[in-house]
Amino acid sequence: MAPLPLLLAAGLALQGTAPAGLLQPPPPDPPVGRWVVWPVGGTCHAKTVFAGGASLRVSYDRGGEAARFVVWDPAWRSIEGGRRYAVTIRLGTAFSRTSAGIGARYPGAAGPVEGLFVPAPGGGRAFIDRLGEARALELQLGQTGLGAYPLAGAREVGADLVRCAEESDARVKAGTAPGTTGTIFRAGDYPSVSRSMREQGTVMFRVAIAADGTVADCTITASSGFRRLDQQSCALVRARARYHPPRDAAGNPVPVREDASVSWRFPRR
Repeated sequence: MAPLPLLLAAGLALQGTAPAGLLQPPPPDPPVGRWVVWPVGGTCHAKTVFAGGASLRVSYDRGGEAARFVVWDPAWRSIEGGRRYAVTIRLGTAFSRTSAGIGARYPGAAGPVEGLFVPAPGGGRAFIDRLGEARALELQLGQTGLGAYPLAGAREVGADLVRCAEESDARVKAGTAPGTTGTIFRAGDYPSVSRSMREQGTVMFRVAIAADGTVADCTITASSGFRRLDQQSCALVRARARYHPPRDAAGNPVPVREDASVSWRFPRR
């Protein structure tokens, strides 16, 4: 039985054998307290870095009217990669919601760095607007507070993110959007043993992109629960992914990292 098209975190469905081409890399991290906004396919992302090494990336898909965010924090010590968590999100006193997040981990220089990928509750544009009105993003697991992350400049960045997403959505509809990590995965890539054993799940991974646009490394941040699917995901990224050379503000090529995911699924009977 043929698998469904592979679904990426950006919500892109893959059909047939789309050519890989050159992919659009994320920009280098901004200075602490500043933001950077960039498009990938039909989705736009905004990222800021905090003192202490934590970071926040907010993504908005105008076509699907959905938003999500990921926080990486080297101070966390209890998040398990691939585990689902009920994450309480607070934006000031007027907004408190719980959303189903997924834990992730990658090896850092001083030990594992833990993160949470969280779908934004309450609709994409509405969440972006609330983010811009708040002074901080507070996260909590049960009775345990994970941290409060300042949102200085989020109102202006939110407006830029919405504008970027609208333009990106228009490019997708016109067929002129740049390639994403998703274009390297094809319907025939399902491992044959995994297919026969009905193995399925979502693999989250981090790609290290070299200054020349090649893939220097691929690390699983949250396992699907099946080694074959994990290994196949990174093997395809290493073999097929090629990026436009990432550059800094001065135009110099620099290495960067990209977080992505792919879901291996069979059709429902």
